[in-house]
Amino acid sequence: MSAPSTTCVGISVGCRARRPPRPFDSLVWDRARLERIFGIVHRLEAYTPAADRVHGYFAMPVLAGGRIVGRVDPGRRGTTLLAKRVTTTADAVPAVAGALTQAAGWVGCDAVEVVETRPASLRAALRRALRESRSDHAR
Repeated sequence: MSAPSTTCVGISVGCRARRPPRPFDSLVWDRARLERIFGIVHRLEAYTPAADRVHGYFAMPVLAGGRIVGRVDPGRRGTTLLAKRVTTTADAVPAVAGALTQAAGWVGCDAVEVVETRPASLRAALRRALRESRSDHAR
């Protein structure tokens, strides 16, 4: 069974796309449609005080198998893609890891570092899934 197509604000795992879509893809900026179709409320938290942010400064949704399965607040340090905060569920960890791995390649990064997960208990599982995703991607 193949993995579901996964999108992190347009970063598609399993697709032939060669570039990530724009950060303000209509999936994200049409908030009423996003809420109506996927049942999530998404807000850009850049103007929210840091202590009050739920998902992160510039968190982007991860779409897998037709569902929003998480959010990632991305960053970069040299050639490392930072997942400053990842909000997801245990069953979505492999999809989020795949999206992060592919996104890292697209932006010229050779590593992914997870800084924080919500819930915190998923951090080790996400790190394992990232190692597996990188080895799958290398084949």
